[in-house]
Amino acid sequence: MKYRDLGFRGIYEQFCAFPLKDEMREDLIHYPGFTKADGILCYGYMHPEEGLMLAVMATGMLEGSDIQCFHEPRENLISVFPEDFEDEEIITFQESDRILRMRFDDQIRALGNRNEVEYMPDPADAL
Repeated sequence: MKYRDLGFRGIYEQFCAFPLKDEMREDLIHYPGFTKADGILCYGYMHPEEGLMLAVMATGMLEGSDIQCFHEPRENLISVFPEDFEDEEIITFQESDRILRMRFDDQIRALGNRNEVEYMPDPADAL
C-alpha cells in the first residue's frame, strides 16, 4: 500500500517503514547502519507547527513486510514530512506495535520535547 492511500490515521501515533531515499543518507549519518540500510522505521506524531511528521526511529533492512532494524541513534532523531513518501510503499506494524513501543519508549517520549528532534530541511524551501 502507498502512503497516499493510507493517509493520516494510518501513521499518526503508529510505526511504519519506508524505503530509504538516497538523498536522506547524509542526514542519517548518526544512525547505526545507515550505509547498509535500505529502509527507515518511522513513528508518526503531531508537531504543533509543522503538523503530521515522521520521526525516523532507526534505519534497517526491508524484508518483505518487515524491517530488521539496526540500533537506534544515540543522538537526536531526524523528522521528515510524510508527503516526501507519498508515492512510496509503506509497511505498517499494528501487530508488533506493543513491542516497538517498548523498544522506542524513550524516543517517543522525546517527541514531546520538540528541542530533541531535528528536522530535515524541505528541498522546496531552498528554491
